[in-house]
Amino acid sequence: MTRTLQSRFVLGGIIYTALTLCLFGLAVYSLLPLNLEKMTVSLPGPQPRPQALPVTALPGIFALLVFSLASLAGTRNLLQKTAAPELFFLMLFFLSLTAEHLRAGILLLQLRAFPARFAVTLTRAVYMGRLFGLLCLLVSSLYAVGFKYSHYSTLIGFLVLLAFTLASILPIDSTRLEPDLLYRLGDPKVYLFVNYVLGFLMLLSFLVARQTRGSRRFLTVALAALLVFLGKELLSRSLSPWSAAGGVLCLVGGTVLFSRQIGVVYLRV
Repeated sequence: MTRTLQSRFVLGGIIYTALTLCLFGLAVYSLLPLNLEKMTVSLPGPQPRPQALPVTALPGIFALLVFSLASLAGTRNLLQKTAAPELFFLMLFFLSLTAEHLRAGILLLQLRAFPARFAVTLTRAVYMGRLFGLLCLLVSSLYAVGFKYSHYSTLIGFLVLLAFTLASILPIDSTRLEPDLLYRLGDPKVYLFVNYVLGFLMLLSFLVARQTRGSRRFLTVALAALLVFLGKELLSRSLSPWSAAGGVLCLVGGTVLFSRQIGVVYLRV
């Protein structure tokens, strides 16, 4: 993929992220007249029961979307200068965060009493976005090690297909709406295993790059990637201002460290 195509792709991602932020804002605006703290929804099951609406996740979603937009815009110029694959796939991770706005859609579907299958589909879409983002971080680390595949469009298509397949086989319990505005996973251990294995492989690859590329800067890149991973985890599960603030600090700090070190490696500045 040429630098021109990369730039256009990222610009499209910025526009799309801005659009998802607007859609999220509209969804939240439509909720303002409602007294959500006293509202309940009736979830399906053998014995349908009311459940309070979990709305504490909304600030964390907003923070993720704002970070996604700001980070894509902020690292675009560096990508144009370096064309670094590590940075490009990090930016795809930023783009994957936009899937989180669908959690507000799940809340609206609950309020409108839509059939559970629609909210289940959105839940899978959110997990697909999360898995795609983790896969992008892993691929970024593989390029740091020495991976040379240059057909980005084919690789991205494969990652999308893999994330879709993994998300489609996750068991979803449509009788339990979690505080993060997602339906509960039937077996959370499966997703957590995949999540942390991908995170571990990403970190390991950046550490190996320290040897294969002969630069200690990749130790800092590994730390930066770990901060990005932790920040994503904190904000994805954020139910309090403190966890949201911690997630934002990790994401911003990790992104700045990552971008700076990759810029030094490729531009020698």
